Amino acid sequence: MRKLTQSGRGHVNKTQIALAEAKEALRIIIREMRALAKEDREAGDLKASNAAMRFEGVAHATLGALIQGHADASDALAETKEDGGDIVVMGPGGGR
Repeated sequence: MRKLTQSGRGHVNKTQIALAEAKEALRIIIREMRALAKEDREAGDLKASNAAMRFEGVAHATLGALIQGHADASDALAETKEDGGDIVVMGPGGGR
């Protein structure tokens, strides 16, 4: 098993930063669509409320898939690189 190269660490670090940003963006989408669905429902516009709820659901599913992919990639990195566990634990990927 070999260590990550310096450029490999850079790629992983940039990916972890992007993961954290993507997770936060999806959480914002979920929060905003939930608020929009409630607003539309209270105004009696059920079709618009349902559309917002569907998009919120897609964002939830996407976030779940991203979290699962992050965990799978973290496991693979820890298992295949001598120092992979360090970058996984200490990286800025945003956890869940």
